[in-house]
Amino acid sequence: MRRPVITGVFVVALAAGGAAFRPVEPASEIRALAQPATSTRPVDDTSSPEAAEQARGEDLLRRAGVLLRDAYSVRMAADVRQGDKHVRSDIGVDHHGNCSGTIDDGDGVAARVVYLKGGADTDGDGAGDGEDEAYVKYGDAALAVLETRAEAKGAEAGARMRAFTGLARGKYVKAPSGPKGAQIIGRQCGVGRTLATTMIGGAAGTRALPDVRRDGELLTPLALPTRGGGGTAYVGAESDMRLHSMNGTTGGMRITITFSDYDKPFDVHTPDPAQVVEFPTDGGSVFEV
Repeated sequence: MRRPVITGVFVVALAAGGAAFRPVEPASEIRALAQPATSTRPVDDTSSPEAAEQARGEDLLRRAGVLLRDAYSVRMAADVRQGDKHVRSDIGVDHHGNCSGTIDDGDGVAARVVYLKGGADTDGDGAGDGEDEAYVKYGDAALAVLETRAEAKGAEAGARMRAFTGLARGKYVKAPSGPKGAQIIGRQCGVGRTLATTMIGGAAGTRALPDVRRDGELLTPLALPTRGGGGTAYVGAESDMRLHSMNGTTGGMRITITFSDYDKPFDVHTPDPAQVVEFPTDGGSVFEV
């Protein structure tokens, strides 16, 4: 089944919203993004109005994908709703794959995250020189929710959690390396690059709709190829042809993501060691409840 371009990307955003707090693997839909479609129409095909709309839409989506892929940095704010679940993330990512921002899992647990691709930059080139590192900082309200969840599982679980939250209060928790730690946050940071690849290679069937003006900017809506869902991307209609936003519905989820602050200076660094705590792990998250 062919899926909307946005489907797998935002499923990852939804999964990663919880994954910052519990070890959740991204949904398998992300694998659909690796299967680019092939356009059946040449870009200059204007044999009918519909063909012209499709040729223009496919071209604009690919161009926007290239600009997203090649940006020095970009800010991505995602909002995912499904039933009473409301996951939000606001992440800045640079071209090295480093990122920082906030994730809210929709159940009262919000945190600031910092991810360093390849770890700390020791030679000043902006890229890490070792293993990936990730840090998560929970506010008092989030820690209280985690304690409540643990206490519901019994006195022993509650006591164990309170010991951890007491140490984590006001600190960054260093995530363990590997697929149940830093890599989970890394996948969230990689959503933009995955999306850009899909836009470039899987634009077939995209149609350009009449331009609209939003917040003073002229944008071209692009109807994304879908089956069993619906999605629209908005790209600049004038000199700025970048991707501004995407929204749609798929699998019962209502998804919106905005892209801003392209190429703005962006600094991600390791938190002050005095503000970092690291827990031993047994293969799962120390905050798993």
